[in-house]
Amino acid sequence: MKNARILDAFDRWGATAALVAAAVAYCAFVDIPYSTTTAQLRHDTGERRRFIAASEKLIPETERSNKEHREASAYVDRWRGASPDAGAVSGFYGEIHQAVRNAGVDVTRFEPQPPATLETIEQRPISLTVEGRHEDVAAALVNLERLPATIWVKDVTVTPAREHAGLVQFESKIVVFADKATKSD
Repeated sequence: MKNARILDAFDRWGATAALVAAAVAYCAFVDIPYSTTTAQLRHDTGERRRFIAASEKLIPETERSNKEHREASAYVDRWRGASPDAGAVSGFYGEIHQAVRNAGVDVTRFEPQPPATLETIEQRPISLTVEGRHEDVAAALVNLERLPATIWVKDVTVTPAREHAGLVQFESKIVVFADKATKSD
């Protein structure tokens, strides 16, 4: 009977020890690794939710940027429509010469210079010297501004005319911008 009690006690404590060992093994091999993975997944999910919330704030900025791009593209298209092609700029030189002469000034020098070629445009400088009354020279500049192409007036010098009293001599370098490319994105 004494042996039966010892066996009975061992069975009770043995079963308890086996349950404790199973619980420790479960914690060590299942619960702790799983909880670490679960915590990492929660962290990743939180980051993704914050990213999505932040990206929703970018929608108006993206729409504004797209609108600016459309406006810039429309401006470039309008500019290209008004600018002479690089290969046909000599015909535009005639328009410039005529616009200046229509103001009532004498063109004493109209000399195209070598072009400066950029990626999509060309700068076509022209040395221009005219003589006339001060108001006629101003009218010639106004006529240049009314031409559809982009024209810069640089290096301006206005002096009294040498041969004619009351007249001025206007010397300048004007730069015509010509479209070199067919389409650029």
